[in-house]
Amino acid sequence: ARWDDPLAPDDLAVIAAGLGSDVPFFLGGWVAQALGRGERLLPQPHLGPTHAVVIVPPIHVPTGKAYGWTVPQMRPPGTLLAQYQEPTRSQETLVNDFQAPVVQRYPDVEAVMNMLESHEATFSALSGSGSAVFGLFPTPADAVRVSELIRQSKTGASCRIWAGPIGEALTDIG
Repeated sequence: ARWDDPLAPDDLAVIAAGLGSDVPFFLGGWVAQALGRGERLLPQPHLGPTHAVVIVPPIHVPTGKAYGWTVPQMRPPGTLLAQYQEPTRSQETLVNDFQAPVVQRYPDVEAVMNMLESHEATFSALSGSGSAVFGLFPTPADAVRVSELIRQSKTGASCRIWAGPIGEALTDIG
């Protein structure tokens, strides 16, 4: 493909899936539930105004090994939005099957997640197989404030941190 003759979205998705099962997710600007290995996407309604802080600790989690550590749980598709809209229940019902085995093996990933929770993220979780974690916040000011506080902490000082609205480009702040 050339710049003046871009690939069709379906062709681009096939190439992206060849790079990694979850890569097609990042081609869209939508909310989706990932099924299978992450290659099948079920579009979900937008969550409304939500702002994220994404933190990447300087830790490599080998994806192949992470798959070996998990025990996938079958969940009915299409239930994520309803679960997310109940913040008091979402931490228990929205589950990343990689999270428990990864934080068990990498305490520094758990420490970063705990920081998001201590700064009152409405939801926090491991992203994919890690090591990135994210927290959701109701306002842009909350997301930026928390990202700056974490960046200044001993644990956060060596991490890459972004803050911004869901569904738009995140702002790299350090």
